[in-house]
Amino acid sequence: MAEPAGKGALPRYAMFGAALAFAGPPIYIHTPSLYAGQHGLSLAAVGGVLLALRFLDFAQDPLLGWWLSKTRANRQVLAAGFASVLGVGAIALFWPALPMDAGWWLALSLATVFTAFSALQILFYSAGVRLAATPGNSHAKVAGWREAGILAGVCAACVAPSLTALIVGSENAFLLFAIGFCAFLAAAVWLMRHVWPEKAADPLVTGTLDTGSFRSLLQDSGVRRLLLIGIVNALPTGI
Repeated sequence: MAEPAGKGALPRYAMFGAALAFAGPPIYIHTPSLYAGQHGLSLAAVGGVLLALRFLDFAQDPLLGWWLSKTRANRQVLAAGFASVLGVGAIALFWPALPMDAGWWLALSLATVFTAFSALQILFYSAGVRLAATPGNSHAKVAGWREAGILAGVCAACVAPSLTALIVGSENAFLLFAIGFCAFLAAAVWLMRHVWPEKAADPLVTGTLDTGSFRSLLQDSGVRRLLLIGIVNALPTGI
């Protein structure tokens, strides 16, 4: 089995998790008030857009996972591409002067953000499976680094827009935040460049780990119980 991708793979993996987590809180905490206060969109309309995009995620995420498991494209290239899309979506979402109706702009920019985020998250977790399978690592060790990075990213993202507003004012604070997020994400992608497997169809991800079909997974009573716990755990955040 191949060695992990050089020294410091786990810290770089954790930093990538922090960069992904950095995108979340501003979307759910600050976007409703931003679009209601600055762009005149009702909170009901914002909630409707978010609900519709949750249905989009529900439909497209399994398809993204299936495609990423089948494609033989280089994962470094895939990560860089989806990170670029995520950055563009974030800047569009927080652009101060909207070029079209606020509701449609919110829906299009969030759809871009959610799609790219989902693809990067799938790549991120599959890279963690690969790291856990390498000598000297374990799933618990990789999960510890991953969750520490995610927690740091969430905490930083919760306060970053407010701190930015104190420095440059509220009108341009979110655009500056989005630009800073893009820089953070670009650095994380660069540091992860040797952590990804060379190809998406890496045997450590798709060959030696026989997950079977989705139907066969649901036939496992332990998996069904785990999914039930996951649904209950995710429901408040999803709503």
